[in-house]
Amino acid sequence: FRTAANVRTYDTRSYEAAYLAGLVAGAVTRNGVLGVVGALPAPAVLNGINAFTLGAQAVNGTVRTRVVWVNEWFDPPRETEAALSLLGQGADVLMLTTDSPAALQAAERGGQRGFGLSSDMSRFAPKAHLGSIVNNWAPFCIKAVEDVRVGRWTTGHSWWGLKEGAVDMVGTS
Repeated sequence: FRTAANVRTYDTRSYEAAYLAGLVAGAVTRNGVLGVVGALPAPAVLNGINAFTLGAQAVNGTVRTRVVWVNEWFDPPRETEAALSLLGQGADVLMLTTDSPAALQAAERGGQRGFGLSSDMSRFAPKAHLGSIVNNWAPFCIKAVEDVRVGRWTTGHSWWGLKEGAVDMVGTS
């Protein structure tokens, strides 16, 4: 988050795709209980959880979201435990903020649905998979290289989202 004469930071507005996932979750939930397998309580993760919940509530005002923290970005056994805990609490749609498909696979084994993260996870749980939230760094990287090439590069911060093609929902069923 700090810049210098030769540093530019960048990130994506992944919460925009989380909101879209929430719209779908709110429409497909049967009991109004959503679950999030939370990686770490970092600002970007919290933004995504809030956006997911707000999207769901825009469709179904009675929706409530429960979160179980894994406190790791990648820990398949703990992600499975978190998913099973949420399913046990009645969640019928899960969203992952972790990087493995373990929680989505647990949702499928439990006859529930969910959203993946970071890559199209449809092949890991085809019956459960509603879509995956992904970042696409190519548009930013292409622009950054072009800006350097033509002498237009500056320090600062870039925060790109759906409009710029840096965030997407893929593998939707």
